[in-house]
Amino acid sequence: MESTKPSLGTLVPEESPSEGTIVAFIEKAAQELEEREPHSRLVRLAFRLLRIHNTHANLHRGSDGDMSCIGCGLNPLGERATTHVNDCPTLMVLAGAFSGHPEYGMWARVSA
Repeated sequence: MESTKPSLGTLVPEESPSEGTIVAFIEKAAQELEEREPHSRLVRLAFRLLRIHNTHANLHRGSDGDMSCIGCGLNPLGERATTHVNDCPTLMVLAGAFSGHPEYGMWARVSA
Protein backbone atom coordinates (compact mmCIF):
# COMPACT_ATOMS: atom_id res chain seq x y z
CA MET A 1 0.00 0.00 0.00
CA GLU A 2 1.37 3.43 -0.92
CA SER A 3 1.96 6.06 1.73
CA THR A 4 -0.31 9.11 1.71
CA LYS A 5 2.28 11.24 3.53
CA PRO A 6 2.93 14.48 1.62
CA SER A 7 6.26 14.65 -0.15
CA LEU A 8 9.00 16.79 1.33
CA GLY A 9 9.29 18.39 -2.08
CA THR A 10 6.08 20.30 -1.54
CA LEU A 11 7.89 22.64 0.86
CA VAL A 12 10.23 24.15 -1.75
CA PRO A 13 8.36 24.63 -5.01
CA GLU A 14 10.30 24.69 -8.27
CA GLU A 15 11.77 28.12 -9.03
CA SER A 16 11.42 29.02 -5.35
CA PRO A 17 13.49 31.80 -3.82
CA SER A 18 14.69 29.06 -1.42
CA GLU A 19 16.44 27.15 -4.18
CA GLY A 20 20.08 26.81 -3.16
CA THR A 21 19.34 27.35 0.54
CA ILE A 22 19.86 25.06 3.51
CA VAL A 23 16.14 24.26 3.30
CA ALA A 24 16.52 22.92 -0.23
CA PHE A 25 19.63 20.91 0.78
CA ILE A 26 17.86 19.27 3.73
CA GLU A 27 14.83 18.44 1.61
CA LYS A 28 16.97 16.89 -1.13
CA ALA A 29 19.06 14.87 1.32
CA ALA A 30 15.94 13.72 3.21
CA GLN A 31 14.16 12.71 0.00
CA GLU A 32 17.17 10.66 -1.09
CA LEU A 33 17.34 8.98 2.32
CA GLU A 34 13.59 8.32 2.21
CA GLU A 35 14.04 6.44 -1.08
CA ARG A 36 16.57 4.13 0.60
CA GLU A 37 14.96 3.98 4.05
CA PRO A 38 11.22 4.73 3.78
CA HIS A 39 10.64 4.50 7.56
CA SER A 40 13.60 6.61 8.63
CA ARG A 41 13.05 8.63 11.79
CA LEU A 42 15.50 11.23 10.48
CA VAL A 43 13.32 11.81 7.42
CA ARG A 44 10.24 12.30 9.62
CA LEU A 45 12.18 14.65 11.89
CA ALA A 46 13.42 16.69 8.91
CA PHE A 47 9.90 16.89 7.51
CA ARG A 48 8.50 18.13 10.83
CA LEU A 49 11.25 20.68 11.46
CA LEU A 50 10.94 22.11 7.95
CA ARG A 51 7.25 22.74 8.65
CA ILE A 52 8.41 25.08 11.45
CA HIS A 53 11.85 26.37 10.46
CA ASN A 54 11.46 27.57 6.91
CA THR A 55 11.00 30.77 4.96
CA HIS A 56 7.80 32.75 4.81
CA ALA A 57 8.00 32.46 1.01
CA ASN A 58 7.86 28.64 1.15
CA LEU A 59 5.22 28.22 3.81
CA HIS A 60 2.93 30.98 2.56
CA ARG A 61 2.72 30.90 -1.23
CA GLY A 62 2.48 34.25 -2.89
CA SER A 63 4.30 36.10 -0.12
CA ASP A 64 6.89 38.82 -0.67
CA GLY A 65 9.88 36.47 -0.85
CA ASP A 66 10.95 37.01 2.77
CA MET A 67 13.94 34.67 3.38
CA SER A 68 13.98 34.94 7.17
CA CYS A 69 13.34 31.83 9.25
CA ILE A 70 9.85 32.14 10.65
CA GLY A 71 10.48 29.30 13.10
CA CYS A 72 13.16 31.27 14.92
CA GLY A 73 10.62 33.94 15.84
CA LEU A 74 11.35 37.53 16.79
CA ASN A 75 14.13 39.09 18.84
CA PRO A 76 13.40 41.49 21.75
CA LEU A 77 13.26 44.39 19.27
CA GLY A 78 10.45 42.73 17.32
CA GLU A 79 12.67 41.93 14.34
CA ARG A 80 13.22 38.49 12.83
CA ALA A 81 15.73 36.61 15.01
CA THR A 82 17.21 34.90 11.94
CA THR A 83 17.11 37.23 8.95
CA HIS A 84 18.10 34.53 6.45
CA VAL A 85 17.11 30.88 6.71
CA ASN A 86 20.70 29.81 5.94
CA ASP A 87 21.65 31.15 9.38
CA CYS A 88 18.96 29.22 11.29
CA PRO A 89 20.76 27.34 14.08
CA THR A 90 18.13 24.59 14.11
CA LEU A 91 18.52 23.93 10.39
CA MET A 92 22.33 24.05 10.62
CA VAL A 93 22.24 21.27 13.23
CA LEU A 94 19.72 19.29 11.16
CA ALA A 95 21.93 19.63 8.07
CA GLY A 96 24.75 18.04 10.08
CA ALA A 97 22.68 14.86 10.32
CA PHE A 98 23.10 14.59 6.55
CA SER A 99 26.90 15.07 6.64
CA GLY A 100 27.40 11.98 4.46
CA HIS A 101 25.58 13.63 1.55
CA PRO A 102 27.88 14.73 -1.31
CA GLU A 103 26.57 18.31 -1.19
CA TYR A 104 27.01 18.69 2.58
CA GLY A 105 30.37 20.51 2.36
CA MET A 106 28.62 23.81 1.69
CA TRP A 107 26.77 23.54 5.02
CA ALA A 108 29.65 22.18 7.13
CA ARG A 109 30.19 25.46 8.97
CA VAL A 110 28.37 24.05 11.99
CA SER A 111 30.71 23.03 14.77
CA ALA A 112 30.15 19.66 16.40
